[in-house]
Parts: sequence; structure tokens; C-alpha cells
Amino acid sequence: MRLSWHEYGCLIAASASSRSEDPHTKVGACILNREGRIISTGYNGLKSGISLPSWMKEENNRQKKRELMLHAESNALSLINKGDGETMCLTISPCFACAKDIVAHEIKKVFYIKQYDQCDKFKELFDYYGIYYKQINSDSIQKIKNHLISWIQ
Repeated sequence: MRLSWHEYGCLIAASASSRSEDPHTKVGACILNREGRIISTGYNGLKSGISLPSWMKEENNRQKKRELMLHAESNALSLINKGDGETMCLTISPCFACAKDIVAHEIKKVFYIKQYDQCDKFKELFDYYGIYYKQINSDSIQKIKNHLISWIQ
């Protein structure tokens, strides 16, 4: 059961999310070039060298924490040149600000595992600029899970 390129990218994005220190939402990104090769990964978190303060772990501070976290998409895009990436795979669909960065970097396709519950405005932007986007289906998610299970058993 071989994973498709976008399933593979989503698996790598999920793996990248494990590096996030965000106690509430771990987000990962993976950028593939035209040949399907990984050219960048990223995860949400604070700037390197900054430790997570205890107040960010509290549920009632989630909104403020969300505003200060650097996003997985931005971190992944910061490591590539404009036009180098073909496909971005994400654990969660992008916020509107990240969607604009995706457009600016000339990414052509975006796949994501889950819909971001705070925003779906990215769809309007991607439709306008002709960027293909799709939430992966339950069959793809099951293929990814089965692949992981086969490795850890």
C-alpha cells in the first residue's frame, strides 16, 4: 500500500508537528517540489531560543498564545525560494494570513488533514488565485494510519 505524494506529504507534516511546543494545537507543514521531493518542513512554535512561558499553557490564554505563535506554514515557506514549491501538505488548513504567504510563494496545490475551526477564508483566496486545495479523505487518513501501524508493530 504505497502512499500518494500528497499522503506522504501529510504524513511528513504530521511528523513535523511533533516538534511543536504548543500545548493545545500542534501543526505541521511539508513542502514538496514538482518531483514530489521534500524541500521544506515546518511546525508552529515560538522563535528559536524562546521558551514557552507557563501562561501559554493555560486554556484561558489560548487566543493570546495563538497570536504569538509562529505558524508552521510560515516556518516552512521561510526555508524555500519563491516558485520552488509545488505542493504544501498540512495537518490543519491554513489561516488567511498563511494562505496569502502560500499564494506569494507560488505554491500550486495545498492538501490538509483537518479543517481549521477558526477560519476557512483561505478557500476564497485560493479560488481567486487558482490554487488547488483539498482536505484528504478518510481513505487517505486510514492509509497513513495503517502505514504508521505497520512500522511500530
